[in-house]
Amino acid sequence: MGHNAATEDLLKYRRCLGLFRGLDTIEKVRRRVLTLVSELKDSSLLLSGSCPERFDMHDVVCEVAIAITFRDRGWLASGKEDVSEVWSDKDRMRTCSLVSLQNTKVSELLDERYSDVRRVNLEILDLRKSTIRVLPKEIGQLRRLKLLDLSGCFNLKVISPNVLSSLSRLEELYLYGCFNRWDWEVEGSENNPRSNASLVELKNLSRLTTLELSNCHKL
Repeated sequence: MGHNAATEDLLKYRRCLGLFRGLDTIEKVRRRVLTLVSELKDSSLLLSGSCPERFDMHDVVCEVAIAITFRDRGWLASGKEDVSEVWSDKDRMRTCSLVSLQNTKVSELLDERYSDVRRVNLEILDLRKSTIRVLPKEIGQLRRLKLLDLSGCFNLKVISPNVLSSLSRLEELYLYGCFNRWDWEVEGSENNPRSNASLVELKNLSRLTTLELSNCHKL
């Protein structure tokens, strides 16, 4: 989250990170978030965005905020296009509960080198508008993941079978404007196994409260 960020993203993140626990309705949380954003704008820590629903910030403020949230909360956000160095730092990634790599050049996330991925504490993985092409099976081992956002990932062609159904704690899934190559076979067969995710997998996500999909037509 950086330049021209959406206030709605703050609401999205707070639901999965358990912020504002004393507020029992979305409307109360929304008012609280809007108040905080307004106060930060008044103090010049935030700037007005392209519309009332968005906000901006100075580069220095953004860099300091990213550093503080990583140090104190284990949240990692990168504004760099190439994040391979950040993602390959396994020790650093293992401590993170939130990773936001919006608008980045990410072609591959996890492979056999990350056999200890189950130890990762990720609760939010935000890859909006990144260049990811394949969501590999290792993502299914992120047992604590609550939010997965792949909106606008136009290059995404493959979501490995049974990855989504393995994310038993997932509460929010965003696939709008990207993936629509759902496999319409439920199980596949020994000679013709499924090569992509199936919509049927979503039935296993008992905690899912928010779902955004592209048009689900067979290509």
